[in-house]
Amino acid sequence: MRHCLLLALPLALFSPSFLAAQKQDPKALELLEHARQMTLATAKGLPAYKLEASFETFDEKGVSDGVGTLVQTALPDGHRRQTVTYRGRTLDSMWFNTVHRVADKEYEETLVLRSMLNALTNTLPSQAELLKRNVQIGTENSGLKMDCAVVSIPPHDEGKKHSATQRHEFCMDATNGMLRMVVVQGGGLVLNRFRKLGSAYVPGDVQITQDGVKRAGLTVNHFATDPTLTVADFELARTNGKADTSRIIVDTDTVLEKTQPTYPPSAVWSSQRGTVAMKAIIGTDGLVKDVNVVSSPSALLADSASEAVRQWRYEPYLVDSEPIEVEASVSVNYAIGR
Repeated sequence: MRHCLLLALPLALFSPSFLAAQKQDPKALELLEHARQMTLATAKGLPAYKLEASFETFDEKGVSDGVGTLVQTALPDGHRRQTVTYRGRTLDSMWFNTVHRVADKEYEETLVLRSMLNALTNTLPSQAELLKRNVQIGTENSGLKMDCAVVSIPPHDEGKKHSATQRHEFCMDATNGMLRMVVVQGGGLVLNRFRKLGSAYVPGDVQITQDGVKRAGLTVNHFATDPTLTVADFELARTNGKADTSRIIVDTDTVLEKTQPTYPPSAVWSSQRGTVAMKAIIGTDGLVKDVNVVSSPSALLADSASEAVRQWRYEPYLVDSEPIEVEASVSVNYAIGR
């Protein structure tokens, strides 16, 4: 039996690049780490809490294409549960040592939606990710008093491939240190109206724009301690005594080996850019058995993305200790650097 697995990649973009030495500024690293420790996902010693939010997403023309709600609860021992309802379909996630997610068959998670939801808990790169990236002090001309850190992957040039993740500029409040803005080519993420619980700061308002168009907006309606929560509140829905595996969603850390897509030179010269959406069949051994392109800005980018994904190797997904074959939705976004 094949199961559907939705793999939500963060806003990581692939762009042409050139030789450059890896550089890391200690002050920039300190800014990022301080901001990370203030996020809901990382803050220590938090009491049991409940967070409720409502959100809306928009298409590339700024027209509403979906509304939803989010409910997140957590216990001091590390149990955390998040229930997202979007376009009438539900995704239920539970974290405790491992991640287990169950969703309706028709639930669809876009890159914009995932980026918006991540902004509530933590959208900053991990320390492990930063080890392989350039990290430098940046400047932001928004008129607000912020300290910014620019994060990018050092270009790889072995005479064969050119690939790199797009430059991200993370801007922190110069007074309190929490993340206020993420700037990427053509758009970004803005966080406002922060709410504080213990040592954690949560944005009460999240806005995402791309190419001058609003793509998503989220408002936190409730965020407070909830002493009534117990471990029983963190059991996912079950069918016949087993977790419902009709649609299983896991994080990108299940990719053990990832080949970076190559940006075709002719696609760069002709300014071809955008997102390639694919369906990949992952075998019980974790190898990609097949890739089907769902949509792409061009045939060149479709070939580049699918060729790379075919070489990926995943950690086999287990149900009742047995590996199962799954279908993954993978999106790769191409952008031409400036």
